[in-house]
Amino acid sequence: SAATPSPGIDAMFNLSASSPYTVTISDFEYAANVFVQNDNVTFDLNALASYLAVSNTLSVGVAPTVSTPTNGNLTLYNSGRVTGNTGLPAYSIVEAGSIAAGGNGGTGTITVTQQVYLYSDSDTAIAAGSSIVVATNGELGSNTLTLAGVSNAWTGKLDLGTSSMDLRSGNIATVMNQLKTGFNNGTWNGSGGITSSAARNDS
Repeated sequence: SAATPSPGIDAMFNLSASSPYTVTISDFEYAANVFVQNDNVTFDLNALASYLAVSNTLSVGVAPTVSTPTNGNLTLYNSGRVTGNTGLPAYSIVEAGSIAAGGNGGTGTITVTQQVYLYSDSDTAIAAGSSIVVATNGELGSNTLTLAGVSNAWTGKLDLGTSSMDLRSGNIATVMNQLKTGFNNGTWNGSGGITSSAARNDS
């Protein structure tokens, strides 16, 4: 089923739709949890008051059990900014208690773009084979960052593009090693870690 996020209710996007689809969020919306499984969905936060607050977890591609692997894709953007509506605020905001891309054997991709700020109050976790992509004019913030893998062999990927991340806490040595893995001797094409597709395309 799929439903627009509502106060205190879990919103599940699991239609196994053959084509991508869009959910418009044009107000201040709340949800307990948001799950994206086996779908490719876009949240369009396109109005003056667009703000999505997820009190617990925003998860994309997290499998319900290890025996039922899933794949999910979620794009967050603001079509009002795409069309140049300068009456909108600088950023629409998606705030969650925590964020998970992939997990439990599932894989997920979250793309943040076009004047949307995605923020986790606690951890942002990226599982093996999963990624968060901060594309044009997107922003990402989190208290901590957890990538699957180990030092020099990270398997979760954070692609910051031309953007930056507001990371409020963490082990500096770990973050530097994740950057080293993504940097991959100057090619910026590491299979995991913290990378930049924009830097890769400029090289």
